[in-house]
Formats: sequence, C-alpha cells, structure tokens
Amino acid sequence: MKLAILRPGRFKDDGARVSTEAWLKLASKFASVELRQAKDRGSDGKQPEVEARRILEKLGPDDFVVALDSRGDMPDSEAFAALLSQGTARGRTLVFVIGGPSGLDATVLARANRCLAFGRVTMNHDLVLAVLAEQIWRGLAILNQHPYHKGH
Repeated sequence: MKLAILRPGRFKDDGARVSTEAWLKLASKFASVELRQAKDRGSDGKQPEVEARRILEKLGPDDFVVALDSRGDMPDSEAFAALLSQGTARGRTLVFVIGGPSGLDATVLARANRCLAFGRVTMNHDLVLAVLAEQIWRGLAILNQHPYHKGH
C-alpha cells in the first residue's frame, strides 16, 4: 500500500512536525507513506495559481488524489480506512493534498478524486498534517485489525 501526503512548504510548527513524524512512523508498519513538499507561493499571496501548478506537477497521472478542504465530506474512521483501501486499489498511490494559507485552488480540487474535511473549521496546514497522519495510522490500524482503534 502506497500513500503520499503533498503539502506546501516546510513545517513552521515544530510540535506539528514531531507529532506528524511519530504518527507516520507508526503507519509505516503497514504502508509506505511519503511526505512530498511543493514549494509554496511565498508570503505575497498574489499567485495562487503558482502554488496550484507546483502541486499539480507533483501528482502522477494514476494517483488517487484526496484534497483536504473544509468543504469536503467528513467520513468517520471506518469510512476513512475504506478510502485508504479504495485509493490504493490496483497498485495506485493515494495522495492526500493539503493547501497553503489560502486553501486549494479550483484546479487542484478539480483534479481530486475525493475531497475530505476534518471539520468545517479552517486549520493551519501544519495542524492538518498532524491530524491527517494520525488518521492514516488509525485507518491502517483498522484495516490490519490492530487494537489501536477502539471503535468509539
């Protein structure tokens, strides 16, 4: 099972980085998880299409793309686990895409096979990454009957 997370720029929050690395290390027991970085558009915020282009360049034609956006579907943990399985079927790489401060451009959302949210609130992309990493570990634990997920 091959998973990837594509995010803009580098970590700005050391706590989120440490948490993300810890969850992804656990997830690596059951899947290959790659953290990809697309150069962000910089602090001027004038060129969202530049960030979108950089994100799209990092996606393969056969990747199953899941965009993280506050307007997306909100699955429970079991449905998220099923998405992991569905997205990696037939040897595909499932790529989760996290946007920068302005979110994801419409061209990236159009490329996505699915759009998910971890609630309707807007979150810092470092925090989203940490939450995503934990959910990947939880989903893999569910798929592999690991006792981490208690089902509540």
